[in-house]
Formats: sequence, C-alpha cells, structure tokens
Amino acid sequence: ITVQVTASDDSGNTATRTTTLTHDSTAPTPTISTPIAGDDIVNINESTGTIFSGTAEVGSLVDIVISDGTNTISVDDITVNPATNVWTSGPVDISSLSGTATITATETDIAGNTGTPASESFTLDLVAPVVTITTPIST
Repeated sequence: ITVQVTASDDSGNTATRTTTLTHDSTAPTPTISTPIAGDDIVNINESTGTIFSGTAEVGSLVDIVISDGTNTISVDDITVNPATNVWTSGPVDISSLSGTATITATETDIAGNTGTPASESFTLDLVAPVVTITTPIST
C-alpha cells in the first residue's frame, strides 16, 4: 500500500511525502521448546519454578495457559527477545496441577494477527519416593 500526503500553507508552499506500507495478514505460529528439562516430566523440585519457552516473531506477545484439565494457570503478555526470537516465561508455580498437563502458547503479532496455538503435554510427578528398609542390618 502506498500512501501519499501533500500539505500546503497559505503562502502556496507545498510538501509531499510518500511512504509504502505492508499489510500483514499472516497469522504467526509460536513454538514451545521447553518444558521441562528435555524429559517432559516436572518433578516436585521443578514444580514451584517451572520456566517455559519457545520461539515467536519479534514484536509479538505470547500468552500461555497450563492446565491439567481441572486447574488452569495463565501467564499473559510474554515478550519476545528481539535478538533471538525466543519468549521465556518467568518461573511459574505449577504445583497445584497434577497428572498430565498441557501448555498452550498463543501468539499475537505486532499487526494484531493471532495464530493457531501450539500445545505440548508433560507429566507432573510431585510425589517424592518413599524408601523403606524391610530387613534389619546384621552386625
């Protein structure tokens, strides 16, 4: 789209400026590259400070929703690092979730286009193992 503006004053002086604009109608597509330390399992130690990240267009905002089907945690307006195209949440406390959970990331680009959300599932294992000794030690 080319826009041209001409202005004139009472003395008959005129000035013209022309600029070209690009219409962005392409919906962005975010990615999710973590959770969870490569194993898709959140243990009890990770659950109170889980960091989620992925990629998106520079200038976009990313909203994430983490849900186990019963409980939901939302983090809105995560910015994208302009040098790396990476979005990163701050530490998120997901200890109120249990079982299998899903993170969904939705991206809205600078033009206001919202794309198809990306989703990843992971397992919450928040029960510490129990160690029992069943046989006395002989001396």
